Amino acid sequence: MKNLIKIFLLLIIPILATSCEDEDDNRDITKTLILGNWIPFEAQQGRNNIYTWDQTCGNDYLLIADETSGEFSLHFQNCTIFNNNPFTYRLENGFLYILENGQTQEYRRQIVKLTATELTLSDPDHWQDNYIKYTK
Repeated sequence: MKNLIKIFLLLIIPILATSCEDEDDNRDITKTLILGNWIPFEAQQGRNNIYTWDQTCGNDYLLIADETSGEFSLHFQNCTIFNNNPFTYRLENGFLYILENGQTQEYRRQIVKLTATELTLSDPDHWQDNYIKYTK
């Protein structure tokens, strides 16, 4: 009987040890992956309106420069709305919280997908079924 318990423990302990993860490890990976210059390539407005991002208005980008700051340049509505703002940010629970310089209220973007070459952000507070996809 003692041998069966030892065998059981030998099989179970490695499984339990490998299934535990430190949240800090995940945050570091996310911070490392999100750093860089992201170029928008696709957007969705509404449930069925998916389109290729139009770069003819200018060089649109989202730059995550370091662990706390970045800047973005985005054109909207046939180049009539242009945002070019530095910001500070924080990552928390799958969201990117952005505070533009000179503003007092931050806004959040849900990180739908994040890989070494693709970032998808949505705005669950204001946009329903909308997102912007970026590539490095």
